Amino acid sequence: MIEAKIKGKMSYQKSYILELLGYFVVTGIDFAAIYFLFESFPAVKGWSLWEIVYLYGLGSSALAIAQLSGEVLEDMSLIIRNGEFDQVLIKPISPLLFLMPQSFRLDRFARLAQGVLASGFSFYYLNIIFSWTNVALFLCSFFSLIIIFISLFLANAATSFWTIQSSEVFNAFTYGGVEMSKFPLTIYKRWMQVLFLFFIPIGFVIFFPTSILFEKENLLNFPKFSAFLSPFIAIAFFGVIWVYWRVGIRHYQSTGS
Repeated sequence: MIEAKIKGKMSYQKSYILELLGYFVVTGIDFAAIYFLFESFPAVKGWSLWEIVYLYGLGSSALAIAQLSGEVLEDMSLIIRNGEFDQVLIKPISPLLFLMPQSFRLDRFARLAQGVLASGFSFYYLNIIFSWTNVALFLCSFFSLIIIFISLFLANAATSFWTIQSSEVFNAFTYGGVEMSKFPLTIYKRWMQVLFLFFIPIGFVIFFPTSILFEKENLLNFPKFSAFLSPFIAIAFFGVIWVYWRVGIRHYQSTGS
């Protein structure tokens, strides 16, 4: 299915290249905003420009991969209303595994490339040593973020079984979470810290590993080993959303079309 998607896109190569460049420029505006912010402020709560760039690159890369594998779930309300989910259910494969390859869009590689470049430059300018611990901290945060973003796409899709409309609430946490993750959790009010630490744990999986990586002292009174709990937190969050998804499928009623 992914191969078919690629062949379909590449049949219009000029259009694809322009689409890729356009998406690269649009997402680059976020990076420009961070740069111009630090023209006025040398640091934000003790975090320097390149440390913030690292947060931006990490969150942007993770979202790009999540979009490549789960963005179609945002269209679940349309799939249900059109009666297309009936066709999904009769396939000899998990509905989720059948739907996910349909998310594959080559233009998302523009966001991924930008995130990788931002993270690479930040490692270079911050002189980060690629020790086993630092690599583990990066991987803990990166893969945990991907799992949480996919979970939010899945939660949005599961809600459509009841609402029959897409819910912007989850988009607020998915794309809003990316915006939030560009800056350290310490700059936000207490209620936002609680929300993104315990309920939508984007802040948990990006803040603690990054704080340990950059040797920050303010860990919001959490122990240092919290950084390595990120994968377990992300998997637990996905597990809860997976149960919600399964309940939604059992609740599903065919449109009869």
